[in-house]
Amino acid sequence: MDGPFCSAPGPKTMENGSRLVPLKYLGAGVFTLATAIGMLFLQEPAATRYAPGRVLALFFVVFGALVTGIISYWTYSRLFPGRPATPPPGEAPPPVGIPDFSDTVLQPQLVVGWFESSISRLRDRCTSLERISQLLGFMDYSQELHRQLRVALQFTQELFPDACLLIFLPDGPRLHFEIGSSPHPTGGVQFLAPEDHLVQDATEILRDQIDLPRLNDMGWQSFALPRRAGREQAAQAILPLSLWNRIRGLLLFHPRRTRGLTGDELVIANLIARQIAIFLDNHVLYQEHLDQQRLHQEVEIARSVQTSALPRNVLAFPGFDIHGVCNPSREISGDYYDLIPRGDGRLAVVIADVSGKGLPAALFLSKIQTLVRSAVDPAPTPAALLTTLSRQISRENLGTLFATMLVAFLTPGSPRVAFASAGHCRPLVVRTRNEYVEDIPFEVGIPLGLFDTDEGEYTDMEVELLPADGFLLYTDGLTDATNRQRERYGMEKLRLSLENAPAGKASEVVVHLMAGLNRFKGTAPLEDDTTIVYVKWEPVTT
Repeated sequence: MDGPFCSAPGPKTMENGSRLVPLKYLGAGVFTLATAIGMLFLQEPAATRYAPGRVLALFFVVFGALVTGIISYWTYSRLFPGRPATPPPGEAPPPVGIPDFSDTVLQPQLVVGWFESSISRLRDRCTSLERISQLLGFMDYSQELHRQLRVALQFTQELFPDACLLIFLPDGPRLHFEIGSSPHPTGGVQFLAPEDHLVQDATEILRDQIDLPRLNDMGWQSFALPRRAGREQAAQAILPLSLWNRIRGLLLFHPRRTRGLTGDELVIANLIARQIAIFLDNHVLYQEHLDQQRLHQEVEIARSVQTSALPRNVLAFPGFDIHGVCNPSREISGDYYDLIPRGDGRLAVVIADVSGKGLPAALFLSKIQTLVRSAVDPAPTPAALLTTLSRQISRENLGTLFATMLVAFLTPGSPRVAFASAGHCRPLVVRTRNEYVEDIPFEVGIPLGLFDTDEGEYTDMEVELLPADGFLLYTDGLTDATNRQRERYGMEKLRLSLENAPAGKASEVVVHLMAGLNRFKGTAPLEDDTTIVYVKWEPVTT
């Protein structure tokens, strides 16, 4: 009778009943075979019961019965399948797992279905892995970070259509929400605003699950996220965007269903997190590379400006042949020399060495050069010029920066040269006729910029040159140069090189000195800027 209390047996009942029928037949057959073998053994005499021929015959009987039974059950499962190929309407397909032994023996089509489902799952995973490997190819590091993370989330959302994705980046001691996405009800992706409730919930989850103060104290350098003790594991998956021990941020998977990510999904999620971490690291490196290129261009401009500020080597000054060279150890030099004509007809030869290297030294040096050119005319002597410069630089209060300087005043047609030094190397006078190098013994004052100096701190010293004589001005980078064996060039080698210098033009002497220095140091780099100025007295004959 049909009614609300009557129902036909469901698919599950029919399935269980159909699976029990072959099991009954199998049990009955095994029992019958065992009984027949036992009765046969009992009827035989004890002397022939275990004869080899009889035991072998029984073995073939048992083996043939088993083969016949297996073939019969396979035929039965083909004719009377116990499990529907497709589920009834309205019911979810049963989960496909590893079939048990009875399924393997009785219903071999289940084994084929299990292999097909496993192969399909592996094919889907390989497709996902291939797409993940292409993620970095879609990144353009020249674009802003937020825009490129949108591309990454759109890509990830296709692989996780049932989850909300949120990326948080460190911002000092705080955790900054960078971007998030969720599936759109009509399809596609919608991005989350910072005031969205999902963002607020995710922030609270991160604060509850992750020990953010400890992570910040470690400078975001850790191989794993420090979890808070005693917290129940959240359904949301929190993955670090890390490379080696550097964590660039956090990626949170917020599933819309109650359960968390499965094993396969967690593997895919970790791979995506690693790809996003590589992108973040490459983005930082790209920006640093742009900054370095910009700085390099600025340094090149500063170097060209500094080089153009050096005097021309060919300077027509009566009675003197002058040549100089400045070799920086880096892109920008902390040394300089200058040839400044004075209003009274004399020529000021200036050489200076600034403490430090790089841009700070170059900026300080440019300031000194400007002060020298503005104060050279009013100063009657080299010592007066150094006194003026020392007072002006001391008033600037430039911290630890200071400079050594040597000034020489040349008078046109006169062999008398006036010197004054502010902590700089004493000049060397080359007496060509006597073939020896003379060191001028005069007092050297304090460097410029260390203290405010009084009158009389710097003294003048005059030297009279003979025809073909000359004097050398240099910085300590020349004598302090070292070779690969860490041997110092020193004063003795410099004197010997000057004694063996050709008696030609001043430029030939400078080239000879630099060649000797290069032979000594070999492939060792210059550790300090090297500047040389050679002035040769050549009286005009009438």
